Amino acid sequence: MCLQCLNNKPINRKKEMRVKLWQLDHIYHCVIIGTCLTLVEVKKILNGLKVDCNYNAYEVHTKIVTLSANNNYCSKRIQNYLDKKLSLAIKKTRKMNCCELKEEWRNVLKTGDFLGTFWALLSHPYTDETMRRFFYGDIHMLSHLSGASNRVDLKKLNQLEQKASNWSKVLSTKDSENEQLKILNLQQADSIRTQENFIEELSIQIKKLAIKNEQLVRWVSIEFVGWVECNER
Repeated sequence: MCLQCLNNKPINRKKEMRVKLWQLDHIYHCVIIGTCLTLVEVKKILNGLKVDCNYNAYEVHTKIVTLSANNNYCSKRIQNYLDKKLSLAIKKTRKMNCCELKEEWRNVLKTGDFLGTFWALLSHPYTDETMRRFFYGDIHMLSHLSGASNRVDLKKLNQLEQKASNWSKVLSTKDSENEQLKILNLQQADSIRTQENFIEELSIQIKKLAIKNEQLVRWVSIEFVGWVECNER
């Protein structure tokens, strides 16, 4: 336990309140909104506030960050949405001292499930400015790492898409070749059937000729025998 923890008194829920969104330095508003809320949720909140969302993602993000800076109806609605969405993390960290908060932060960073904890810690009554800068710094660097990773992933994706396009062309060529082979096979099959029919017809004709030849041989034999008998007389 550090000196800060020893100096801190247990939280009195009636006297010690969590820090409000608009009470935080404006530098934190951008990362809170960007980390803890999706673009769909941001638009949902702004629509509820009758704020026009017919802009690109960056402009919509800028609008809600600007609204978070001052104590007003809009910032209170944003605060309520964050508290409701991330209530489990707020309840979990409510009775923690500063050392426990730091330990909790290290744990959630390892798992990647730091969304709710980030908001709970930044608004926690035991979190001082040094701790907030520390938590903010981790998220800030994660965004850089994520950006670098996304660029690498995007490059890989483009390479994969190019390979996929090349393979698609190869497959298209193969499909065309296969189609031609199918047509050729059908033509050859037709030719074979024609030849088989021709051979079958020839076979029938040969059999008929063999029968006629046999009949002719018999007739010649009979005539020859008759002729011999006539001459002998």
